[in-house]
Amino acid sequence: MTIKDRLRVVQPNDPDSYYASRELVPGDMLDDVNRAKIVITNYHVFKLRERIDISKGGRQLLKGRTGEEVQTLETEGQMLQRLMSDLMGMKNILDIIDEAHHCYREKPNADGNEDLKGDEKKEAEKNNEAARVWISGLEAVMISRIWEVPKRRKFQCGGRCP
Repeated sequence: MTIKDRLRVVQPNDPDSYYASRELVPGDMLDDVNRAKIVITNYHVFKLRERIDISKGGRQLLKGRTGEEVQTLETEGQMLQRLMSDLMGMKNILDIIDEAHHCYREKPNADGNEDLKGDEKKEAEKNNEAARVWISGLEAVMISRIWEVPKRRKFQCGGRCP
């Protein structure tokens, strides 16, 4: 079972929807929730994709004498069209993020990884790239509000948390 499968309960039309079963929304507002468009996705979808598959040799050939790189990545607009064409033009988009503390831009000239070596440094670089993909995608969507899903920490429940 994936996280996306477990999160189906936040879809208003799901038979086990939490809005009614856990009374997250007053009964007289359930119709409003049922009209909401809810998208469950992972940050990976915000990564710009290649529009054209070109071999390394083909890329060098197209680069030619000018030396200019061939732009084959989709634009932010194309990425948004791919991800959320049904949400385009909507206002008041709310983004509820699980693990939002992993969504950030690095501070300029504040690497922080200079003490790391080998695999730890590679892991830190990978995490930083993922965080930049996520925040760039959210900026492209022009989210109205972002809420982070709070977590119960083990120390808050005496180490007995699931």
